[in-house]
Amino acid sequence: IGATNEGVINDMLKAHPEWIVGQKTAWCGQYWLDLSNPDVQEKYIRKIFEQILEWGFEAVKWDCLPVTLEMLSTFHSNQFDRTLSPHLALRKTVKTARSVLGDERYLLSCMGSSRRDTAFAVDLFDAARVGGDIFAWEDFKDQAVNQILQYYYLHNLSYYADADNLVLRQEFNNLAQARSRVSFYGLAGLPVTLGDEMDELDECRTEMLKKIMPAASIHASELEIKQRDERYQLVNAAVSRRFGSWNVAGVTNFGNENSSFKLRISADLMLDPSGRYALYDFWNDEYLGVCSESFELDVRSCDTRVVRITPLNDSCMQLISSDRHILQGALEVKDIVYSSARVNGIIDCPDGEMVTLTFLVKEGVSEIKSDFPVEVCGDICKISVSGNGNTAFCLEYTPSADAK
Repeated sequence: IGATNEGVINDMLKAHPEWIVGQKTAWCGQYWLDLSNPDVQEKYIRKIFEQILEWGFEAVKWDCLPVTLEMLSTFHSNQFDRTLSPHLALRKTVKTARSVLGDERYLLSCMGSSRRDTAFAVDLFDAARVGGDIFAWEDFKDQAVNQILQYYYLHNLSYYADADNLVLRQEFNNLAQARSRVSFYGLAGLPVTLGDEMDELDECRTEMLKKIMPAASIHASELEIKQRDERYQLVNAAVSRRFGSWNVAGVTNFGNENSSFKLRISADLMLDPSGRYALYDFWNDEYLGVCSESFELDVRSCDTRVVRITPLNDSCMQLISSDRHILQGALEVKDIVYSSARVNGIIDCPDGEMVTLTFLVKEGVSEIKSDFPVEVCGDICKISVSGNGNTAFCLEYTPSADAK
């Protein structure tokens, strides 16, 4: 919506020309409301948001805010109350809207990249769009990644940092670029607003979207973001649940050539250098082995490799990945209990879909069985669980004497 200006004079403004503070054509309209006028607040702004409630919308994106501040400054001498600054007048307007919408409806501020304009009503908005429009690949790098890096310290603390619509269609992305966009949004826990006609997306891109929904509730303290140079980006999310802790790192190659990147366990990932870690490649569904000090990833141009990094424990079988969500167990796995001859767990399964969990198996463990399909290949055991909502599963096995 653009509640602070109109493109044409409607019936209410014809009856109340004094509600218009000035006329100047901009990209979104030409008639600018006098937000310092109490009647504009109570009879015009309130009516707009009452109409939104009547229509049944539960999420509102409020556009045109930076240009509104510009116009209020231009026409400040025409205001009903000239003691109000443009920011205070607009803040008053947002408070009126929030009083109508209540606290349950999602209100997104479309403020662009101005720190001042984003902050004037941070307590009244649920989220703030912190960059410009994102369509082309360069837009994604400049207006999504770079802007989120600047504002992420506020994310999920003051408001949700919004990186604009997630656009995946072939017009603007090859598959590698689409995967990189999805990975960044998913690992940073950003709000996801779909930027494509869903029935026009191919199955591969649609499946990518499923892997980051729902958006994870990630705070700045749970994410380490590093940018070494223009060709490389690391997003490293730390996950802690009662059944285990792990990291999920996304490495994006922004260069024009395929490249190899070395990740150091301590210096880059901030993990205990004395530990041993199982590596699992999420998008390629591939076990990468165990590392202790560092590991290398070959990443194609514009693509992203997402790896779960799991510290090894003494269990005979240990969860090292899940294919349901990019955080690989943080949202869909509700519990896992390890015992001497079995693994019991609960997974939130989407109705009609299968969730595959991957376990690392100690040498000597044998006769792994379950009521759900199980596939064992070397050190890896996969169990495919289906259900509707929270679904219990059990893996039973025979441990060797060395594995006990």
